Amino acid sequence: MTFHANISGAPLIEMAYAWSQRGISYILSTCESTATAEKTDMSYFEDDYSSVGSKEISRPELAHLLYDYLPLIYEHNKQRQKILGLEGKWPTRNC
Repeated sequence: MTFHANISGAPLIEMAYAWSQRGISYILSTCESTATAEKTDMSYFEDDYSSVGSKEISRPELAHLLYDYLPLIYEHNKQRQKILGLEGKWPTRNC
């Protein structure tokens, strides 16, 4: 499900992407597109007989970009936070 808005001249995309029976991602972005990506994603599921099945599903370009680069962004942020050492510079008081 997607919503498009224009706030102060900036295009805004709001998307609820149901990538499995149990998981929904809510994405808010000012870039990319909700068009179908060229690359498909594999979805794995358990059927009524406890066998694991799979099928290829298409996903929006915005979700494709997010899921492909999110691990890299997370790792970069983790390394940067270690270098900055904010926990040592701003100790918690009276928590």
